[in-house]
Amino acid sequence: MITTSKFETQNMMKELVHGINTKIDSCLAKYDALAARVDQIQMDVEAIKGENLAGRVAVLESPGVRAGQAAVPLDLEKQFAELEERRKRAANVIIFNYPEPQASDVVQAINHDLVSIKSSLDQLAPDLSALALRVARLGSADAKKPRPIKVTFDAPATATRVLSLNRSRQPPLFAASSDRTLAQRSYLNELRNELKTRTDLGEPHLTIKYVSGIPTIVALKGQGTVRYPKNGPAPPPIPAKRLLSKCQGPEHETFSTSPSGAPHHSRHLIYIRNMAIT
Repeated sequence: MITTSKFETQNMMKELVHGINTKIDSCLAKYDALAARVDQIQMDVEAIKGENLAGRVAVLESPGVRAGQAAVPLDLEKQFAELEERRKRAANVIIFNYPEPQASDVVQAINHDLVSIKSSLDQLAPDLSALALRVARLGSADAKKPRPIKVTFDAPATATRVLSLNRSRQPPLFAASSDRTLAQRSYLNELRNELKTRTDLGEPHLTIKYVSGIPTIVALKGQGTVRYPKNGPAPPPIPAKRLLSKCQGPEHETFSTSPSGAPHHSRHLIYIRNMAIT
């Protein structure tokens, strides 16, 4: 019985040793695989470090970085400055063609402009005049034409509301626009040139419309109603003789008879190219 017990013990020991050897072999195989991955990671890290170093050198050598300043590209600084300038102008509205006050005193002239602007704002909505904080004439005085007026409101939302209400009137109460930066005005001028080029090449019924606050060239919807220039007064009436000679094209006129029997006409105009978008 003792001999049988020793035999069984030896078999158990052999099985344990075999199992340990198998596990050791498995661990060694995994170690080799991990070592290979670590080597690959080290190579990738070295490559990334080299790329970052080259990038940092390129930034430091760029003209947008000055001595003693952080390494920030000049274009990025310009973008931040443009965003800040737009934020400052967001509560302003530029109004055109308001007669210059006759008062020689600067304070009296400013008060006169403020009273005139508030009177016009009351016609748009009764609560708007109280939200106009201050006004200022832009540019140097010119006897030939009145200077634009910059009106500053309590918040950008109020300025947007004034422009929207003014556009919704037919015709608009006054010619107005948002207070654009130089970059915004340049982009709008480029867009107008593109619009003219496309219409000259035969693309009809195009206009510039603001989509999510960005001016965009779009196709006009509908062609049977009068379309006034955006943010501006209605166009002057066109003589009937001139209209009768143009029975084709984007401008035409229809005639009908009034209840009294007298002929009258209604204009159907589509402004395509020279829209006063301001």
